[in-house]
Amino acid sequence: MYDRSVFSPEEWQLLSRAPMMAVSAVIFADKGGMMSMLKEMMAVLSRLQQLAKEAPNEFIRAVVEDLNKPDAIELPKKVREENMPALLRKNALADCREASRLVSSRLSLEDGIAYRALVMECAQKAAEASKEGGFLGFGGVLVSPEEEKMLAEIRSALS
Repeated sequence: MYDRSVFSPEEWQLLSRAPMMAVSAVIFADKGGMMSMLKEMMAVLSRLQQLAKEAPNEFIRAVVEDLNKPDAIELPKKVREENMPALLRKNALADCREASRLVSSRLSLEDGIAYRALVMECAQKAAEASKEGGFLGFGGVLVSPEEEKMLAEIRSALS
């Protein structure tokens, strides 16, 4: 079991929130419909369930355990209802920057790299889960230009 006392409760909450903030920012980067959003969230949740068994270390396992809790998927639903993707983007990038700074200052290099990889993997899974811009399943692209841009911004915020 990972000793979370390295972080305050607020800091741990940030570390647990940042991956889903990044996922939500990718999901709302373009105007995909409800089915697209569901596919993207399901792909991320499926990967998180796998990671709970395959996490590279105890720190990542502890973060993933929090991400697998039922309330972790409430954020995208709230964002859609309140129609605030621009605010989400801003907050997601701020959370990624702060979480990256936090793991860099408190954890080993390996844990920091693993955490950043976790955030990017979750965001990438969301981006690749549903084709964007097609019609009735034909055409479209796996990752839209808007999603690519958001992924680049997340990557930059984490570095």
